[in-house]
Parts: sequence; C-alpha cells; structure tokens
Amino acid sequence: MEIITSSNVKNSIGPFMDSARKNAVLITKNGRPSVVALPAEEYERMKLDALRATLAIGEAQADRGEYVEYSLDDLVKELRLEQANSAK
Repeated sequence: MEIITSSNVKNSIGPFMDSARKNAVLITKNGRPSVVALPAEEYERMKLDALRATLAIGEAQADRGEYVEYSLDDLVKELRLEQANSAK
C-alpha cells in the first residue's frame, strides 16, 4: 500500500487519484495513519462481501431456529440493491 501525507494529497490531487484508482493509498496526517483511499470498485466489493457475510450469519441462525435480527428477505433486497448500484 502506498503511503502519502495529507499535504501531498492537497497539493497534487490528480496524481493522487490516479494512484488511488490502481491501489489503496494510506493518507497520513501529522505522521499518523488517517484515511485509506481505494478504488471505488474495491469499496463496492467490500460492501457486498460484508452484506453476504451478514446474510450467511442470518441464514445459519434461521437454520438453527435462533432469533434473527433482520429478515432474510430484507437482507436479500439489500444485497440486490448493492449489486445493482455497483453495476452502475
């Protein structure tokens, strides 16, 4: 992962964005990690993975007859919405 200071981002946003589109970039502020910029596709993939994991947990709970916080239909709808948004 590339590391860049916040002042370098401010002074050269174009090259920073080009770099962040290829790989995640860690932005530091006052020498400390502050923000990670990553390609939008990677961010969308991470969100979908998190939704799928939540869905899998809910399905396993339902299979065991345990209390499920969200209905499976709600999670499936949310997953489909996220997939549709990431396809745009």
